[in-house]
Amino acid sequence: MTRRIRTTRQARRLRHKASLVVAKRKVDALHAEWFWAAVAAAAVQLDNWAVGRAGQIQAERAEAVERAEIKGEQQ
Repeated sequence: MTRRIRTTRQARRLRHKASLVVAKRKVDALHAEWFWAAVAAAAVQLDNWAVGRAGQIQAERAEAVERAEIKGEQQ
């Protein structure tokens, strides 16, 4: 169903509304892009933290094994 435009004012108003819809879609697309960029950055940070934490745990275990070996030698 198409609307019949009777006046210049109506036409101007409809064009304005259409431009607002287009602008909103562009902003929504930009926000979605920012959101996924933020998600990707958070995933990278989480991955870096996990790698760092795994290295830390490995170092702690090696230290504990070393301490246990030293204790075993002392007894």
